[in-house]
Amino acid sequence: MDLNLSLSDIYHPAIVTYYNYSLLLSFCLTTIILIPAIYVVLTQSKKAQMFKYLLLNQLLWSYLFCAIFVLEGNVPLFPIPGIYFSSIMKWFPEKMNIVLPIHLFISVGHTQSYFLACLYKVSYASAFNKLQFWFEDPRKLEAIVGGLLIIFSTIIVGPFLFYNYDVLQLRQVLLDEYPLLHQLIVHEPSVIASPVMTFPRNCTILTVALTAYGLYIPLTFISGFSIYLIFLRQAFLVKDFMNDKTYHNYLVVVHAKSVQICSVSLFLFIPFLIQFIVFSARLRHASLIALLAHFPASYHLFVEIIALFYFVRPYREFFMKTMGKIRMKVTTKSESESQQMPTLKPTLESS
Repeated sequence: MDLNLSLSDIYHPAIVTYYNYSLLLSFCLTTIILIPAIYVVLTQSKKAQMFKYLLLNQLLWSYLFCAIFVLEGNVPLFPIPGIYFSSIMKWFPEKMNIVLPIHLFISVGHTQSYFLACLYKVSYASAFNKLQFWFEDPRKLEAIVGGLLIIFSTIIVGPFLFYNYDVLQLRQVLLDEYPLLHQLIVHEPSVIASPVMTFPRNCTILTVALTAYGLYIPLTFISGFSIYLIFLRQAFLVKDFMNDKTYHNYLVVVHAKSVQICSVSLFLFIPFLIQFIVFSARLRHASLIALLAHFPASYHLFVEIIALFYFVRPYREFFMKTMGKIRMKVTTKSESESQQMPTLKPTLESS
């Protein structure tokens, strides 16, 4: 297929270099801040036990998503339906047969974690109070989390465990269809067909699985966002049925979920939506736009944790109090060391 492209339209090595630095920085920052975030959630969510478990579930899946994102470092070649790897997977493109099912499984769990958190919120709205049955007991919560994960993973990931997904064969198909890639493969030998944009030939079940994955992510997000909007409307109505203390705890949950919805929308859903749009529009500089959209995606968990600490009052107060204690200890230790230092008395030299 002739798209009238040149190598400079799809290959941007300088920007990819900054992209790799950005991936490494985002993973380091996220790893550093994740541990205190888990501690804060565990210690400051005692009055919202079920939400605490759902939030931890969400944080852990998000971290796994960041890890696989950094592991691959995939660079889109849009409008050509291909990618190449700029990170660790660059040296092991043939291992995509193993990495792809893991990637799909993590994506399913990651998306589901946000959806379940939304369901938990709306279960306390009057229009959805029947959902409380599934969130009032840890065993029921485990059943719904594990059950949904097994169902969707079986549909999307299961076929890849029994059918061979030959990425090298797909790469050859891509090279035959787009001769321009022969120039690129000299510089980037990990060029392969995009699993989401190019379906395997002569294997209907894998095509169905990838199609299901392509539909699962946006539909789950849109449905979760829709019921969350309904929940926001109902949130103002439940105040009359709660005492002040209960309603205060309820608002903490509302703020936490609002922060998460905003962060995942701005740093994940919108960037990936932009990539899909530029690919569908067959824009000449689609690869550059899609690559730039990749930058914020790896920071979504880091931004989400920072936002939780800032906008959710109990988390913010606990974090500031802890930082104050640490600062006080450091200051006290410095003053103590300065007082213990011997003072030098001036002496007069004898002439």
